[in-house]
Amino acid sequence: RPRLPDPLGGRPIDSFPASINRLADGLRTPYQMHAAIGVEQRLPHDAVLTVTYNYVRGLHLFRSRDVNAPQPGTFTRPNPEFGRIAELESSSTATYHGLSIGFSQSIGERVSLFGNYSLSRAIDDADGPTAFPADGYNLIGERGFAARDERHQAFAGALLVLPYRLEVSPMIYFNTGRPYNITTGFDDNGDSVPNDRPTGLRRNSGRGPNFASVDLRLARSFRFGRGGGQTDVAPFGIEIAAEASNLFN
Repeated sequence: RPRLPDPLGGRPIDSFPASINRLADGLRTPYQMHAAIGVEQRLPHDAVLTVTYNYVRGLHLFRSRDVNAPQPGTFTRPNPEFGRIAELESSSTATYHGLSIGFSQSIGERVSLFGNYSLSRAIDDADGPTAFPADGYNLIGERGFAARDERHQAFAGALLVLPYRLEVSPMIYFNTGRPYNITTGFDDNGDSVPNDRPTGLRRNSGRGPNFASVDLRLARSFRFGRGGGQTDVAPFGIEIAAEASNLFN
């Protein structure tokens, strides 16, 4: 049978320096501050327009850093008795700005239209508590778009009541692409994490493709039983529905 290469190079496992995880001194609980202001205006023909601005500020967010990574220009760890020393810190921050415009309108008793558009921007300097920076000694390049940042988001839908109480709800979703990291694919600084980026690129400097989807929902409600008191509405109901997500995929 074929012989596979030895990933340890013939060395016993216990000959490699141990890697440890630890908490940083002064670790704090993360928190967020939220602020929002909105205006709602009723327009002619039973239309409603809403405009909302949201601001979110995250402080003392978690991120990890290898405090035993090799110094720049070297491939030797400061403490050779250990490998990676992953330290959980509460030194990350995040900022979100979002402007949303919503619209709804009823046309008679059988047609309802609604939609929403959001323009937003999310900035942070870590993708999560377990994510490591490309260079633990220079965190400036980690400040960039958040992984969840979607600059434009739009939604439009309708509720149509057809004969025989059949309800049809088409819905359209759209959002621009999310950021992603552009890396060299190599461990250029010898910290055992192959997330190094080309010179001059910040974290999440790439942008993925846009996304669009059309969903459709069909529903029929049935009511039964004898109403009591001053109403003739049947007290019991059941709904049968069929849904299709991303209909044209």
